[in-house]
Amino acid sequence: MRDLKGIVEVELLVEENGALTPAREYVQRDTTYVEGRSGQRYALRVRNLTGGRVEVVPSVDGLDVQSGKDASFDAETGFAKPPPGWKG
Repeated sequence: MRDLKGIVEVELLVEENGALTPAREYVQRDTTYVEGRSGQRYALRVRNLTGGRVEVVPSVDGLDVQSGKDASFDAETGFAKPPPGWKG
């Protein structure tokens, strides 16, 4: 799924039989939902669609996946995602 401005693409992968597979997406109106089950392992894959760097704060149910605290750009816990092909 992509954000409304086309800056990033996010994919939720869930563990099925020991392997990570894309989660099923459900679209209703302008919102995309994905299903995660309690206790199920998952991974978030983020792809930068711009020519510059972007900050990403991955969160699940409003909580930062790194700290477990409320997700916020002000908390300085995001990832800087370089543009495709960037070598640094």
